[in-house]
Amino acid sequence: ETLDNLLLAVEANTWPGSFILDSLTVDGQASTAYTLGGQRLEINLSEPLAPGVALTLGLKFQLILPPRNVNTDPNDVRPQIYGWTAQASNLTHWYPFIVPYIPGTGWVLHKPWSYGEHLVYDAADFEVNLRFTDAAHAPVVAASAPGEPNGEWTRYRLEKARTFAI
Repeated sequence: ETLDNLLLAVEANTWPGSFILDSLTVDGQASTAYTLGGQRLEINLSEPLAPGVALTLGLKFQLILPPRNVNTDPNDVRPQIYGWTAQASNLTHWYPFIVPYIPGTGWVLHKPWSYGEHLVYDAADFEVNLRFTDAAHAPVVAASAPGEPNGEWTRYRLEKARTFAI
């Protein structure tokens, strides 16, 4: 189907003050034609996207990890695994991603529930590069793939996966 918009899940935005979108580009052009609310980032395309045609999205964003298990919303009873404690920082569902699209039905993005999984992922290939400003005191990293040296960075590659957690 031809698409007029794209829908991304931004789970980090469900934690107040945790996600800051600095800029968004579509095919290298700055765009402000989007709406961000809760876990939904809807991007309105200036030209419809025909089947089989690709485009490039660029998102520059900041994450400010919340303390884990400190929930200020009394209506939100989800267990919190995203965030930090004195022992660990958990980056789960930390990056925006395009949700699956079902022709004739639309985008698949379920509301968060108090238990179980609500996010649906298409399989994807991941390449994540990490660099710490203080390499001498870098934390121990456990990720969805083994790390490999890449200059002053560490690269993690994972093929045909649903998500990438650190």
